[in-house]
Amino acid sequence: MFRVALVLMLAVALVIPVTYGAEGDSRVRIAVTMGSLASIVRDVCGDAADIHVLVPDGADPHSYSLTPDDYGALEEADLLVLADPEEFEIESQVVDAFPDKTEVDLADYISLGARLHPLEGVGDENFHGYWMYPTNAIAIAHAVINILASIDPERDDYYLMRFEYFRQKVFAAWSDMNATADERGVFGAGAVVAVPGAAYVAETLGMRVRGTIMKAPGVFVSGAEMDSLVEMMQRGDVRYVVCPEEMRDTPVGEGAVDLASRGGVPVLYVRAFSGDLGYVSTLYYNLGCSGVEVHAGGGDSSYPWILAFVAASATAILEGAVIVRFRREVLR
Repeated sequence: MFRVALVLMLAVALVIPVTYGAEGDSRVRIAVTMGSLASIVRDVCGDAADIHVLVPDGADPHSYSLTPDDYGALEEADLLVLADPEEFEIESQVVDAFPDKTEVDLADYISLGARLHPLEGVGDENFHGYWMYPTNAIAIAHAVINILASIDPERDDYYLMRFEYFRQKVFAAWSDMNATADERGVFGAGAVVAVPGAAYVAETLGMRVRGTIMKAPGVFVSGAEMDSLVEMMQRGDVRYVVCPEEMRDTPVGEGAVDLASRGGVPVLYVRAFSGDLGYVSTLYYNLGCSGVEVHAGGGDSSYPWILAFVAASATAILEGAVIVRFRREVLR
């Protein structure tokens, strides 16, 4: 049924034209720290916002230095969307340099329902990649549209409609992920993540995260802890190693393959840090990843991309519906 629904959405998407909303200087300017966080903002704002991402995909936010273009975008920004200035030095620098800018961050998201999850080996609050968990993404989107209602009041109804569509799409995608993960035996399975930022993706697939290879930037688990993870795999307590696709060819990615080989389990590569897909499309991409088990560095990545393309096409339909409805309301 799920595959049939996807095919139907794709077929409709290919024949329905989509017209977007705001253009040019009328758009709200938003600066966002990271691409994966910006994917949420894009999904809820559409073309009504001009979004500048500070840290490029593939760069380390813990060591990134702001460029002149970044400072220019920050100067012009109407809104800053941050992850957590207390944990990310680059965001602390942004807040210090632009103290009068309107911004939203973790405190705002928590007030709207976001939660940091515990992670074995890290602590009670894992702030790495928390925005990838569906309910946290919804809280972030909610915080953004709340601020935009005062910054851009003429489009208040437009943002509210997009937020409602976003919320519905996220819950629908999450439901599909859980159902498909359950069919594939992934739901409820134990997993070790390569980095803390992948934990929220694994949990979205219903996995129980039992540990991580890297605890913090540049801090790996000890040899004894690695041996303990291998033992859990050999006992069947851990059945997967989950690694961000973006880190496949890094030392962390190599460590994930080595650990999986020692424990005799596959690696699941997921998207955790890239912003080139929308947030909902990323959920469907990761759903596809749950069926692509990679042993010894092999594997076919075409299926996740097919799901992401279909999800993006379906999202375009919903965006068109939102814009048409908004324009009708304006013309009344």
